[in-house]
Amino acid sequence: ALFACVSSHLEGRVQVIRPPPPPPGESASAGSDPSITSEEHFADYDAYMTGICYLGICQCIHRMSEYPGRSGGVAVKPTVGTLTHLLEPIDDPEVRKAFGRNLLYQMSMFNLDLEISGVNDDPLCRGMNKNASYRVANTPQSTNTRDIINCLSRQMDRTGRPVVFEIVWIDDTSFIVAASYRPNGTHNNRQQNGSGDEVLMEHGRIIHNALKDRFPNSNISSMAQYLEEQEKKRLAAAAETPSEPSVVSRMLNWIGINVGSSSQQGTEGPATKKRRLD
Repeated sequence: ALFACVSSHLEGRVQVIRPPPPPPGESASAGSDPSITSEEHFADYDAYMTGICYLGICQCIHRMSEYPGRSGGVAVKPTVGTLTHLLEPIDDPEVRKAFGRNLLYQMSMFNLDLEISGVNDDPLCRGMNKNASYRVANTPQSTNTRDIINCLSRQMDRTGRPVVFEIVWIDDTSFIVAASYRPNGTHNNRQQNGSGDEVLMEHGRIIHNALKDRFPNSNISSMAQYLEEQEKKRLAAAAETPSEPSVVSRMLNWIGINVGSSSQQGTEGPATKKRRLD
């Protein structure tokens, strides 16, 4: 039934390519390509059917005008299937099941550099600030993007300016919310007079308070604080891990020859771990 439904939506758009018939007097197996195994044939067919089903589901989501709800069917606007649907205050479980789930991070296009130096650097290169970007961890798995938008979309600062923010999912139970401010509608990082930083910090405090009210049992910290804590943990782990002696050194020490004792004099703890360059 699914194949028939999908095929009906894709008529005229997909062409099935069949191998040519075998020459007269030869069987189908003799006329087929001996280099193509049955496993490869099945893999090709599986890939083909996966693509067919994916295209068909996309077509169905794009075209459907209603979805099955608890009341037997609720009309949905033509924007169904797009992210604008997340802004609608609908709490139907069927909508939460189909749209706005917390798996959008899998399709995120953000390149998040978490190791750039300086507390005022822009983590997303989009006019943001580490001190005004917050990491929220240990949230319920039922949390989705619409929940975060509903929590922050009505926030205003002291001048009546709406708080603008960006959401980046890390995994199923953690995400980042960053205050975003682009003066004069541009993509410049900050104004030269520093007022952009003031706006970011004020909006960051508003976002932080709203997140604490909405997710009281989650771990919420600024990106600057989180990165500082991670660096302290890394240094502590490096200090507790002794350097591993070589096999030859262990053997010589075992027979009573203390190798490397003089070379270790004057050192001050383990060497700092070098940053890996990818």
